[in-house]
Amino acid sequence: RWTETLAAKCTPLESYKVGNLAAR
Repeated sequence: RWTETLAAKCTPLESYKVGNLAAR
């Protein structure tokens, strides 16, 4: 998934924010 790839490139905090956006 693009979310996993994106999270891998971002910091834990960034990935956390991305996860919230993806969940909405």
